[in-house]
Amino acid sequence: MNEEELKKKAKEILYESERKKVRISQAIREYEHRFYDEGDALDDVEMKDWKSKELYLIDLRNKRDTIFNTIVFLGIMGEEEAADIVCNAGKELGVIEIRTRR
Repeated sequence: MNEEELKKKAKEILYESERKKVRISQAIREYEHRFYDEGDALDDVEMKDWKSKELYLIDLRNKRDTIFNTIVFLGIMGEEEAADIVCNAGKELGVIEIRTRR
């Protein structure tokens, strides 16, 4: 695999990790909105699903950070380039989040 193919694959992996994070975050926000803003009572199944999604989000964030750090550590991309890809993916997916890495 040449350098360009490696960079392309790294971009795809970074994008996919951000996509998963955004999807789960949106599901959690829906539960939060129903529970806190609308005052809806959630049944046991919904509460368990909410908790499992929050735990899954923590796992996804850890995996995303590991992917990011590995790509940078291996020299496939620089820190700023990888951060830009993640940030742009978040914007495309409707999430605006400020990211700083040093």
